[in-house]
Amino acid sequence: MIRTIGLTICPVCTKPSPFGYTHPRCKTKYSLDGLTSVFRYTGPIQKSIKMLKYRRVTDLVPELSKLIIARIEPFPQYAFHKFLKVKPVVIPIPLHWWRKRGRWFNQSELIAEELAKDWNLEVRNNLLQRKKLTNSQAGLKKDERKANIKDAFEVSSVFDLPLTVDHVILFDDVWTTGSTMREAGNVLKRAGVTKVWALTIAR
Repeated sequence: MIRTIGLTICPVCTKPSPFGYTHPRCKTKYSLDGLTSVFRYTGPIQKSIKMLKYRRVTDLVPELSKLIIARIEPFPQYAFHKFLKVKPVVIPIPLHWWRKRGRWFNQSELIAEELAKDWNLEVRNNLLQRKKLTNSQAGLKKDERKANIKDAFEVSSVFDLPLTVDHVILFDDVWTTGSTMREAGNVLKRAGVTKVWALTIAR
């Protein structure tokens, strides 16, 4: 059974927060501004993500995209809908080039492109780069994940700083501890992005 997420959390402290906004007390100049995770990472959703990620079943990309949209669309009052109205740029969490070569593709990139098509948004796959080949986050404890992902991202040198991008949807497949998204969001904010909202399929 597919389980949806009812309780939204602050992306900084991960405690309950209305609509996924970052708590005022948690907010800093470089923090994420909010988080939307759609499904629980269990059952068919977990299986689908793993099949896409490790067994290259790319037919699942449009199906996962449709499931995300079908869950989000009925709730226009949600904060994420308000964020969509400002026409943010969609940026998927990048893979290191070595890992991407081994997998053939970045699963988050493929789904981000599908979502952006439906929402009529621009995708920037080349803006954020993973400059460090990190260990897999799977199996690491929270502090280990944070240390592992530190300084892993950078803005591509083809872009002038500060960036002219004001609003970004930062997309990844799964939110576990949030270390990856927080680190990537920090890099984007320091490069000049005004608002960064995190979106994941599952949590």
